[in-house]
Amino acid sequence: MNQWLTLLHAKVGITDFKNGYNAHHRHSSLDYQTPTEYAHACSHTDRL
Repeated sequence: MNQWLTLLHAKVGITDFKNGYNAHHRHSSLDYQTPTEYAHACSHTDRL
């Protein structure tokens, strides 16, 4: 359990968690890729 000393401390901790989760956690909805890997793969596809 986290205990935040200030609102700023909480915001920093939550932002760090969110960024880490989105950058390093594999998501089943993205075919078990990280969002970063998925975005990279999408940027290399041909667009109509």
